[in-house]
Amino acid sequence: MVSLLKKGFVKRVAFAFLVPFLLAGLSFISCSNPTGSDVTVPATLVGTWSSSGGGDEYTIKGTNLSYNSGYGEDYDFSGTIKFIKQFTDTSGVIIIQYDKGHEQKYFGIPSTNGKFCGIYYDSLEPGVSVEMAAAYWSGGAEQPTINAAKTAYTEEMGVASHAVDITYVYDYGTYVWQP
Repeated sequence: MVSLLKKGFVKRVAFAFLVPFLLAGLSFISCSNPTGSDVTVPATLVGTWSSSGGGDEYTIKGTNLSYNSGYGEDYDFSGTIKFIKQFTDTSGVIIIQYDKGHEQKYFGIPSTNGKFCGIYYDSLEPGVSVEMAAAYWSGGAEQPTINAAKTAYTEEMGVASHAVDITYVYDYGTYVWQP
């Protein structure tokens, strides 16, 4: 009886102590993210959002955002989402780092200000519609670093632009979710 108790008891005790240490060790192992972004994009923003007037669209897939202007690649851009700041449940700013060679252009000329751009969204109705606009001001709104972008693309800039149509943000367009 002692030998059976010993064998079963030892195995159970060893297993009971080994599993927590193994799980704790695995929790310190980090999986690499091939996009280089640690951002979790809210599911309510994911998808293709087409202009209600036709022509242009934003697509958010994984941690990538792309804009297709409908006017050709001189006006298109894409990048990896590096930061999202939600101002409310229905508004915020998405900061992307441009993909090399896919920067936003101004009259066909790429901005030389930086590689980070803010895309504002407002009036989000998940699965229905959203108003979106890329940050803009004279000379280019792009920022050289993610920290500079977080400082530049504020709620006040998005709200002021939306309310009084000043040039911190392109005019907001209404985009309809495409299933």
